[in-house]
Amino acid sequence: MKILIAYGTTEGQTQKIAMAIGTRVQELGHDAHVFDTASLEDIDVASYDRIVVAGSVHHERHQEVC
Repeated sequence: MKILIAYGTTEGQTQKIAMAIGTRVQELGHDAHVFDTASLEDIDVASYDRIVVAGSVHHERHQEVC
């Protein structure tokens, strides 16, 4: 299974969590792609079987979209 783990981070903690999820997904035998949503890279989400989205939370609020 091809899995996209897309994340947004402010201080880097969400990136660490996304990377850990990606590592575990690969250990389970799946193809994992960890993607920083702040990058300018184009990505074809339709090519993935599953998508995990992670974002940082500060003071009970999600990270703002840029």
